[in-house]
Order: sequence, then C-alpha cells, then structure tokens
Amino acid sequence: MKWAQFSMLVVLSLLSAFLLVDVQGIPEVDLRVGEEAQRDLVTPIDLRLVDRAATAQARKTAAKAVPQVYAYDLRVEVAIRDNLNQAFEASRSAWEEANRLAGASEMSEESHAALGKGFLENAGIVLEGGALQTLAESGFSEAVQSRSARLLGKVMWRYVIADASFLPEDRSLVVASIDGDERVEEQLDDRRAVWTVPQTHRELRDLGVAMQKENMALVDQIDLAVAVAISAVRPNFSKDQAASSQRREAATRIVADVERKIAKDSLLLRSGERITAYHVQLSEVLKARAEAGVWWKAFVSTFLLCLLFVGGISRFCMIYVKKFSSKRRDLAALSVLVLLGLGFTRFVMEVCEAASTQDSLPVESIWFVVPVAGCALLVRVLLNSETALAYALVVGTLCGLAMDQNVFYTGYFVLTSIVACGVLGLDSDRKAVLKAGLIAGVVGGLFILLVPWVQQGPIGSPLAFGEEGLPWMAALFSVVGGLLSAFLVLALLPLFEMAGFVTDLQLLELSNLSHPLLSNLLLRAPGSYHHSVMVGTLAEAGAKEVGCNPLLCRVAAYFHDIGKAVSPQYFVENQRSGDNAHDRLSPEMSARVIIDHVRNGGEIAKRHKLPKPIVDNIYMHHGTGLLYFFYQKAKSVDPNVDPALFRYPGPKPNTREAGIVQLADKVEAACRSIKEPTPDRIRKMIQRIISSTLSDGQLEECPLTLQDLYKIAAKFEEVVLAIHHQRIEYPETADVSSEVQGSVADPGIARAANDDAGVITLDLPPREAEGVRAGAIPFRMAPGGDYESAEALPDGSFGRGDPSTRPPKKT
Repeated sequence: MKWAQFSMLVVLSLLSAFLLVDVQGIPEVDLRVGEEAQRDLVTPIDLRLVDRAATAQARKTAAKAVPQVYAYDLRVEVAIRDNLNQAFEASRSAWEEANRLAGASEMSEESHAALGKGFLENAGIVLEGGALQTLAESGFSEAVQSRSARLLGKVMWRYVIADASFLPEDRSLVVASIDGDERVEEQLDDRRAVWTVPQTHRELRDLGVAMQKENMALVDQIDLAVAVAISAVRPNFSKDQAASSQRREAATRIVADVERKIAKDSLLLRSGERITAYHVQLSEVLKARAEAGVWWKAFVSTFLLCLLFVGGISRFCMIYVKKFSSKRRDLAALSVLVLLGLGFTRFVMEVCEAASTQDSLPVESIWFVVPVAGCALLVRVLLNSETALAYALVVGTLCGLAMDQNVFYTGYFVLTSIVACGVLGLDSDRKAVLKAGLIAGVVGGLFILLVPWVQQGPIGSPLAFGEEGLPWMAALFSVVGGLLSAFLVLALLPLFEMAGFVTDLQLLELSNLSHPLLSNLLLRAPGSYHHSVMVGTLAEAGAKEVGCNPLLCRVAAYFHDIGKAVSPQYFVENQRSGDNAHDRLSPEMSARVIIDHVRNGGEIAKRHKLPKPIVDNIYMHHGTGLLYFFYQKAKSVDPNVDPALFRYPGPKPNTREAGIVQLADKVEAACRSIKEPTPDRIRKMIQRIISSTLSDGQLEECPLTLQDLYKIAAKFEEVVLAIHHQRIEYPETADVSSEVQGSVADPGIARAANDDAGVITLDLPPREAEGVRAGAIPFRMAPGGDYESAEALPDGSFGRGDPSTRPPKKT
C-alpha cells in the first residue's frame, strides 16, 4: 500500500471513529419516573454513587448551623450627633437673625414655627408640636444641645435593632463592628445585649428622670433634651445578608458528597419494577461514568478498529479483486461514500433520539430508514460490483457498531446493499435505480419480520425493535429507506459526474443518436456515421460476451470517428462521386490527413466536454497502427521511408473496452470489403484481423486475454453474419448480383481468402510469410475497403511479419 493510500486510510479511520464514538458503548436505557421497567438494570462496573438527597440534606444542615451575621455600625451615632449639632447651630443663627430683625417686639408664632420646621429638616427628626415650640422659643439652647448629645451617647453604644423578631431564637450571633473602613467580627452569645428602639426610648426617659432628680430647676430643659434624643435614635444593628450567605456557601462547600458504594454486577432495577427518581439517577450516573471515564479510550480503540477493518478489506481487494481500483480519485470517492453512510447513520440516530417521547415509536424501528443501500448503489454505478460488495461489508459492520453494537443491523444493511446492487445489474437507468431501491427495501422488510422468529421469541423482540416492538412499522421504514436510497443515488450522481466519473446514466444520454456531434457526422460524413453505428453494434455485443461495459463500448464507438467530419472527402466510405482526393496528394500528406481525424476527434470531444473515457477511446481506437496503404505507396518511391510517418500517434488501448472498440472498428471496415460474405470468409477475416492486431503489438497494454479474444471473435462473426445475411437471388437481378465488381489483389490473395487455416495466431502461415519476404504478393486496396483497414485484408500479408514496421516498445 502506497503512502498516499495509507494516509487516506488513516484520515478515513479518524473521521469514521469521530462519527461512531459518541453513539457506541453500552446500550442506553431511557428510564422515566413512574413507568415499569422493561428489563433488568445491572451495573457492569464497581460504582460509587453520590446520594443526591442525603448530600443536599447534609449541606442544608451545615448551612443552617452557620450563625447569622449582624452588622453593628458605629458610624450611626456619629452621624446622628453631627446632624443634631449642625441643626442646632443653624437654627440658633437663624433665631438670632430673626430676633435682631424683630427688634424690641417679640417674634411671632409663625416665625417660631418656621424656625422649628427648619430645625427638624436639618436634624432629620420628628418632634411633637409643643416640644418644638418650646425649643424654638428657647432659641435652640446650647444646653439642650449638649444634654441631648450626652443622652444619645449613653444609649447608642448599645446594639439597637429595629425589630426583635429579626433575632434568631436560642442561637449565638456573629457581630461585625464597622467603624470607618475597619470591620471586626466577634461572637455574641447574650441576646440581652441587643436592644430594640422602644427599649432605647425607655432608657432615655429613665435617664432624664434621673437628671431631673439631681437638678430640679432644669426639669423643662431636661424634658426637651430627652424628647430630642428620643426623636434622634436610629437602629445601628441589622442583618448582614451578604456576609451570612458567604459563610453558608463556604460551609456547604466543605460538606463532602454522601457516597454509596455499589458492587459490580449488582441488580439496580428489576424488570417490572416501578421506576423511581433514584433509579433514574443510577442510570444517569452509569451513562456519565461511561462517557467521562472511557471516551478517549473508546475513540482510540474505535479508530484502531476502523483502521484494521477497513485496511484489511482494502488490502485484500487490492491484491485479489481485479476490478478494485486503487486510483486516488476512486479511493477518495469510496472514502467519501463511507463517511456519507456513517454520517446518515449518525444523523438519523441523533434526530430520533432528540424527537423521541414516551408515546412515540421506538427509535430502533426508525433506524431502518438510513439509506446505506443508496451509498452502495453509488459505489456500484461509479465503480463496480466487486467494490460495492466490499463497501457493503465495511459500512454495514460499522453501522451495526453504531446502532447498539447489534449484529442485526449489520445483517440488514449488508443484505439490502447487496440486493440493491444485484437488482441494478447492467441496466443503470433511472427506472432501474428506483426499482433496485424499492426491492432492497422490501427484502429488508422481510428480513426484519423473519429474524425475530429465528430468535425463537415474539415478533416484538426487544433485541431487534426496542421495548415496544412494532415489526410492521419497522418493515415500513425499511421500504422508505429503500426509496430514499434510490433518490439519494439520483440526487448525488450529477455531483460525481462533475468530479469526472462516468456513469451509465450519463452514457445513456450520450447514446442518443440525435446528439449534435453525431448529427453533424451524419450530415457531413454519412458513410462514417453508418460505420460508427455498425461498430457500436459490434463493440456492444463483444463487450457483453466478455463481461465488459457494453454501454461504454457502444457510446465510444458512436463517437470514435467524429474527427472525420472535418475532412470527410478523404475517407473511402464517404467518397461517392468516384473522385479520390488522395490522387492529388503525396503518400505522406495523405497519411497525415487520415491520421489527423484522430487528433481532430479528440479536440472536438474535449470542446464538447465528452467524458474522459470517450475522449480516450477516440485517441486509442487506432493505437499506433500503421497506414499500410500509404506506407507501401511511399515505400515504392523511397524504400528507406520512415514508417513512423505513417503510424497513428496512439496511445495503444489500455482498457478492455478500448481494445474491443479497436477490433470492432477494424472488423467492420474490413468485412465491408468482402464481395460474398459467407460464414467461412467472415470467420477467416475476423481471425486474421485479430492476429494482425496482436502481431503489431496494439494489444500489448490491453488486459484482454486470449480467451476473451476467442469469445469476441465468435461474437463478431455472429453479428456480422446477422448484418450481411444471405438472400435468395432473384432471376431478374441475377446478372447484376453475380457481376464481378473488380478483383481482389491477385490470385494469391484469392487463394488465401479460401484457406481453411482460420485460427488466431501471432505467426503467419509459412506460405504467406514466404510471399511477404520475397515481395511476391503486391499491395493493392481491396474493393470496398478503406485506408484504415488495409492492413486487415483477407490475405493477412501486410506488415504482420515485417519487424521493421513494428512500433518500438515502451521502456
């Protein structure tokens, strides 16, 4: 195996493994809570199962045990005192200014009210009307200001909370003291250290009463200071939710998963048992373990398996299957079709899995729509039947690997692929493709229905059809898959034809005799057109006899002489007026004109984008044959003339079809020169033509065997006899039909035509060989013959035994 072929094999195996690895492994079990299990679920490995419920409960307990964090903000007291001081100072300045403006008269109540309202807005507190009026009349006394500040300082150092219900019961607290940018946390076990706002208010009143007892003269001033302090109290103790959440999350992360150990081969779920959430979790854990634990191992092993499997079959085919092509283009097309088959398989499986519901059909029944048989049909149409068989074995096995590793699907895809290729046969028109796909689908459906009985189980065997078991629906999907296969072939064939492949469908279109090139040949060179049609009949019959492509031979024969339409008057079959244009040309120029029909035909075929095999046949249908008529004519003038000037450029035929077209061309042209085409004469003519072609080395590169040549000769004889069949002689035309329309070369040639030695051989009979060496048999054109077949006259004496006329062999 060459390096390029091995590289292609590696790439194909890698891509195949990529398509297969995600869907291979243990069969997936789809469990739904509340349903009854259809089969036992046994763990194939030692399993550590995380108990989700127990783990969640443990983490909930750990989070609950975390004490609530409360924020004690020392900045609240500072802010309250600053607001009060600013409010007192601003209001005092305003009172003094208002009092100055009033002069000797007293300020009005409205002025006091306005000053009081401004004080409340600046301080951010609420005072009752009487206390506010008294405060304003006192001119916002500095004594009230200082006493209220002292009172707040005696209570705001405590933890003041808005509502006691925010405190947890019988639990310790974590207090985070915040003073500027500093944060200090400590644990608080005594809940009595936390006061509510009402408790703080009562404490302020008690402090005021104590102050009044000490100084009875300042009772009103102290009451006013207490009222201001009570109004200024704010909570400085509250829940810190962010800090509490962080502590709980940290506590839950510390809690390890609660695991349960399950030994290998333990029965996790019994058939008929009701499925619970725990069973679903077990199934999911098994899937996750299989995917996460062995994915890369599965990929590598699948790649190696594909490499060994595909490489082994490819190597066998390259060595022992003659028709298996190792060309890069053919191997590339084969690789693309392998990946296409696996891609369809993966696509159908993924779609079925995504669309499946509890009430839907089992996905295993829908898998039969995968058009693997269509890919095999493409291989059969583009390459050959032997390669299609190898393809069916490879892709069928890989599809079985993808589909739950079930050999049932392997057998199904191999069978349908082989049946489709067998039904297609040698007829590759569109109706034949549709017929092949339909029959393959029907045969696959019968296979689906019969296999479960062989398994000695009910028709709905889970092995083949999943838990529901709908064989008739699966068989219907098989028929649909067969039709999809046919449509796939018809859809993709034009793409492969654009890539250079020649299909029978394309050849059928070219076989239409109304093709513009053939119509032009009919108008300009009717004799060459008729000759081409006859050659097509001969070539097709010979190809069928030896198992070649008869359609390719027929189409190649139709187009092999399209170059004669350029200068039709220089070819005998088109000369009707009796004027021979070659009489005015030198032998070398005549040979060049004749040879140019090959070059012209190839160029015309390329311009009209005919398929490559047709173009190749145009160039090869004469090989490197010698134009004996003009060579002998030139040799009579110059004995040292170079025979290479009178040889076709080639190349020689290198396919069986090209060899058959070459022989059919010579036979048809030569047999037209026989005056009385009796079976014996036709047989000897055909045998001598084949011997002459072999002797001249024109079939050296052609894979036709000697056995093939015998079969082709017999078939040519049968077809030529059918074309030139004998008729009864009518009395009124007897004188015309018996009239001699010329003579053969000479009596020697006539005797050779009646010789009984009609065998295919590389050696000339001794009498003829002696005549050639002595120059006793002169060269002449036979009546009705043409310049291309002159080397194949009945005497077989032109150049076959003369080594000087043989083209040099390739080295």
